[in-house]
This record gives sequence, C-alpha cells and structure tokens, in this order.
Amino acid sequence: MEIEEDKNSKNRYPVRFIFLNSFEELNEVIEHLKNFSDVVFLDSLLDNMQWLTKDSILLEIKNKLKEDSRLVIVPLSEFLRFTPTNDFYGLLKALSEIETNDYSRIYIPLVGLYKRFKKEFIDEFYRKDEWAPIWKLIGDIEPVTIYHATFNFDDTLQLPEFEIIKNTTDWFNLWRNPGTLKVLSFSKVIQVFHSKWLPDEIFNLKIIKNQKEFVETIFGEKFELPFYEKDSNYWNRLIKIFNKRGVVSTTSLIKDHFNIMDLNKLKAADFVEYFLSEPDKFYKWILKNYVSQFLEDKIYLKHCFTKMDGLENSELIELLWLEIFGLENIESFYLERKEILKRIPKIDESKIKGALERIKDLPLKDQTPYITGISTAEKEFVINNVMEMDLGSIRHHLKDCFPELYSYYGWDNLKPILNSDGWLLEYFKEYNMCKIRNDFSENLKSLIEEKNKDKNSFFDWFYTIEKPKIDPNGVNYWIDGLGAEWLPFVYYLLDEYLGENYLVEAQICRVDLPSITKCNKYPFEKFGDLDGYIHNNHYKHPKTLIEELEIIKQIIKKIKDEITINDHGVINIYSDHGFSFLTLSKFNDKILDFDDAQHEGRYLWMDNNEDLNDKYYITLKSECSDKNVLVALKHVSLSNVPSRETHGGATPEEVLVPYFRIIKAGEEVTYTLETAELDADISNPVVTFRLSPVPTKIPEALIENKTLVVENRGDGYYQVDLSQLGDLRPQLYKIKLKINKQTLDLRVNLKGGFRERELI
Repeated sequence: MEIEEDKNSKNRYPVRFIFLNSFEELNEVIEHLKNFSDVVFLDSLLDNMQWLTKDSILLEIKNKLKEDSRLVIVPLSEFLRFTPTNDFYGLLKALSEIETNDYSRIYIPLVGLYKRFKKEFIDEFYRKDEWAPIWKLIGDIEPVTIYHATFNFDDTLQLPEFEIIKNTTDWFNLWRNPGTLKVLSFSKVIQVFHSKWLPDEIFNLKIIKNQKEFVETIFGEKFELPFYEKDSNYWNRLIKIFNKRGVVSTTSLIKDHFNIMDLNKLKAADFVEYFLSEPDKFYKWILKNYVSQFLEDKIYLKHCFTKMDGLENSELIELLWLEIFGLENIESFYLERKEILKRIPKIDESKIKGALERIKDLPLKDQTPYITGISTAEKEFVINNVMEMDLGSIRHHLKDCFPELYSYYGWDNLKPILNSDGWLLEYFKEYNMCKIRNDFSENLKSLIEEKNKDKNSFFDWFYTIEKPKIDPNGVNYWIDGLGAEWLPFVYYLLDEYLGENYLVEAQICRVDLPSITKCNKYPFEKFGDLDGYIHNNHYKHPKTLIEELEIIKQIIKKIKDEITINDHGVINIYSDHGFSFLTLSKFNDKILDFDDAQHEGRYLWMDNNEDLNDKYYITLKSECSDKNVLVALKHVSLSNVPSRETHGGATPEEVLVPYFRIIKAGEEVTYTLETAELDADISNPVVTFRLSPVPTKIPEALIENKTLVVENRGDGYYQVDLSQLGDLRPQLYKIKLKINKQTLDLRVNLKGGFRERELI
C-alpha cells in the first residue's frame, strides 16, 4: 500500500493529501491511520461554535507536529469547502511548505474537492514538480445533497432520511455519519458562506429560501398559501405540523381544529365568529388565508381580510364596519355584512358617523346598502335623512337598513287586520310620522281639534272603544307605558320572533281615566323599562325614539323567550297607558295655572265637585277613585310645559293601548296562489296577488335575495311594487313568496312602456 511504503521513507515535505469519494472511505482511512498517527479533530478548535480560520488551523497543526511526528487532520475538507479561492490556495500552500526532513507525516484526507484542488492549487503551485505524492482513491462517488434553509428555525424535527445540522459543530461532525446522503442545514455559518460554495464532486447544495419552499422540497407537498416574510413564524409552526402529522392543507387544518364537518356550509359570519373567538394566532392566520385565497371575490369578508395588516380582532371588526364605504358595486355585500355585524361588537360610533358622511349626498336608495340599522349612528343618520321626505313613498327603502323604523310606520299593512275606526289608524300613522320628523303636523292638529274638541266629542269616540278583556286562563304580560303608537312595531316583532308556530291577533283598546298606572294596574308580570325610561329622560330627537324602539325590542325578546321555553298555548300582552311627545315645549308654549297638576301637568285630582271643562281640559269621574279628575284634553298641559314625554291626559296616544293575543298554531296550513303569473306595465309596475286561505301574517317577497315590501290589501290580497328594484326593463321577473315554511313562485311579466323615475 502506498501509505505503508511512504511512511518509512524520509521526505522534506511531510504533508500528504489523500482524496476520497465518500465519508465511508474517510472513516476507513482514519481507522487505518490512527494505528500509527495522532488524529487532530478540527472541531476541537471551535470556540463557541464559531467558524475556523486558516491561521488557527495552521497553528494547531504545527503545534501538534511538535508533540507527535505523525498526524491525521480531520475534517479539513469541510473547512475548505466554504473557503474562497485566495484562502483555499493560501492554506494549502502553507501546509505544503511545511518542512521537516525526517519521517514526519501530516495526513490530510479530503472528501471530494480534487477538481478544485487541482485547478486552484496544484496547477498553480510553484513546487508541484518537486513536492510530495498526492493520493487519490479510485472508486464510485456517493453524492450528498445539502438542503440549506436560509430562514430561522429553532425547533426539533424528526426526519430520519436527513442528517440535520444547526451549527458549526454539527457541520464538522457530519463525517461521523458515513451513510448520510441527505443533509438538512440551518447552520448560520453555511448561511454566511454558502455564496462561496464552488462545484464539488461530493456535495450538491440546494438553497431553500423560505418555509414554503421547505415544505414543498423537504416534505414533497404543495401548500396552497402564498408566502410572505411577515408570516414566517406561522410557516415555522406549519413545518412542525407537517413533520408531526404528514400531509395537511388549509382545509384539513381548519376542519380538524374547529371540528367542522363541511366548510362549504359555513357562512361568512361563521368564519368571523371562529376568528374572533380563536386565541391561537396561527389558526387565525389559517382562517384569514383560507377566506382570502379560496372564497369568491363577491364575499365581503374576503375584502376585509385582504386589507388586514395583522391578526388583531379590533382591526377586523373595524374593517367589517367601515370597509364597505370604500368599495364599489356593493349590492352583493349588503346581506352578508349585515349578518356579520349582528354577531360582532360595535366600534366607536364617531367612526361610523364619519363613514356615513361619505354617502350623505347619495339618493336614499343608494345609501341603504351601506346601512344595517345596527348602530345608533346609522339609525340617527336614517331618521335625520328622511325627516323631510314623503315617508309613504320611501318607506320600502327602510325595510332592510332600519327595519324597526319601517315597522313603526307600518300602519297601512295593519288596516285589514285591525277592527278599528279609520280615523284612529290615520291618526296614529300621522302621529308616528310626526315623531319621526320631530314635528306637529297640521293634519294631526286638525284631527286632535276635531276629536278632542270638547268633553262630548271626546266621549263620542273614547267610550266606543273596548277595554281589553282579562284572560284568566292565558299567560299574561303587562308592558307599562306601551301606547297604541307601538302596535305595528310590536306586531312585527312578534311575527318575526314567533314565526309560524304562533298566530298573533292585535286590537286597539282604551284604558281607564286618568291614563296612569294607578288606574290601570294588572295582577301579572310587568315590564317597566319603557315607562321608567320616559319618566327619567328628557326628550331628545332622534335619540329618544331610537332608544324606545330598542327597549321595546328587548322586552318582546324576553317575552318570546318565555313563550318558547315554556311552550305556552295562549299568551296575552296588555298595557296600562301610552305617552305623548307632543306635549313638549317645542310644540306648545301655553301655560295653564293648575300648579298642583301631576305627571308634568297632564291631570289633577279634584278636592271638590267642581266641573271644569274647556277646550284644553275636561272634568270626569275617575274610574279608579271616588274623586273627580281634571284631565288635559289636548297637548297643552295643565301647568308647566314638560321636557319629557308624558301621560295622564286624554289624547289618543295616551289613552289607547295595544292588546295582543298570541295563540299557538295548530296544523300547518298549505297556501296557494290564485294566479301564479301576472302582467304589469313598466310605467306602473304594481301587481296584486291573492293567497288562499287568508294568511295570518304578510308573506315575504324576494327577488334574488332582495326583499320587497308587500302591502296588505285585506281578504288575502297583497300588493307588490317592482319599482323597489330600481332600474326596470321589460322581462319576466320571478318572485319567491315565503309564508311560514312554504315558498311559492310568482312570475311577473313586465311589459314595455315609459315610466317616470322616482326622484329620491
């Protein structure tokens, strides 16, 4: 063997380069050489895992040579592999110039590198012809691939096919695993020096630039999400999941973590709730990216997620509220956004007000897709916006953006249901309109002057109206202060909350005079929030109306919950009196001199039998006391002008209340359309259809998820105005009519012609 023959001969130059084809050969050579040589492990020179220098290596070899005449230097090839040309040549030259002129030997086995050694050193070395022998082992090369990840990753991976190196020590110990064919590197040194890597017979270097490339290269799997550097931590987490579980996708991650069977069944609002309730930002990131990458562009949530800089709940909530004001063609977003906003916290009202300012100059029909009616700012915006408009002609625009206000002014739909004098319905329709407008209209003034002209005219209508009958067998509730003005609103809420399971009947009834709780108490559960509110708050428009709507809504929700939980059969809702906003100083500045009048001047108990009657007040025998009582006949109070809504007087809104009888429905009714296809002219796109039998509620009409206002004409007849859709064209329109669980198809053939456009 060459080594055996050479070791016993003197030579001026002790260094012997031995070129090998694999780490297996390196280990075999070391096993042989260490029998007569001292092995110098270069990793022993590492200080805090810092990279070596050619000077430190040269110094170590020279010092060791003083102690032992035969040395094996391992693994110098793993240092040279990352050495630039100048240092590569310099170190080899310095080693080759060591002289001893005795039997000393410095064996330097090198794995690979022969081509570079020949090109960059020996061919240029000035003593190459007189220098010592160079040995090159003939054999098959086993190439090793180094996959170097340029990103930070500190966690442990279980990858049996790979030898993992994270630092310099790992690199200098790589030769100790001779069977290694794949190396995975996170070494900072290789990160610094890999640009100096030159072609090598043994090693093939592949750079992995980011975690996405890592997943696809190391695990051999595509992952659907795009890579952004700011998401590196989440991709590192994903690498750990791939390593532990194998192949995953955004879909499988979401389904497994949130225990979801079918993602396709989730609505945008569901994704929002999962996101907001999830404490782990990794799964927030997965959810956000799933929606951003895989849902359709017409999904509003997708627009909001793509706008997010981070993963904070507050950022998403604000975007969901405000992003729509910066988008175009938002019609497809309206319903989705509204359902989302119902299920998330509100943001600062001032921000909503600022956004609404951007649409204040649009026509009402173009404003409504931006408005959900969920926030107070939106409700104030709508009321302030419609105050000067004809509420009858624009009411249908309110159905989706402010349904409470839509139903509050919904007297027309109740005319066929209520068995009441026509003037009463007109009075309350006008009253509700005035409250919306914060106005006392001439029409309403004329009605009150006519109906409450004096004691006789008041008695003529008041005592023709029944008082509600107490049902001893039903479940009864008492809403303190609920006047007749609220009848359409409460009817709408009951119909919405109870649906097809209950039938709702409504009636306008009178109370005992004076119209105060003392005279109209009921012996069953009372809800006093509304009455407490009007007595403790000064009237402010539109704030007061908005808050009253909400108070009543919450009361009806509580009643609904009790009804459905206890499965009641017959339920009755009573009230003891209403109240009036028209007694405020804004509408009346006249002051009467009855200083002892109660309830801010609406009535006065009489200590004698004096009978005082005037156009402003009347005296009558109280129905709850042995005293006479002086009652304000109109909106002028008996003493100081109030700043709150009041009751105790004799105006219709004070003395008339709604009575609701709710009956659990029996067997399900099947409805039919009298005519399933109707014709209409585009100049007057109104159609009337009839349902049989007569429903107890108004059907819902939809065209492509847009809700149309349906007017109740009585006896099963209903009317729909297609102009609610906006720009019409001659064609066949398909309307879905929903009544209870049933859906009917109504086709409207709209014929050509001219039609004046409504200016709103």
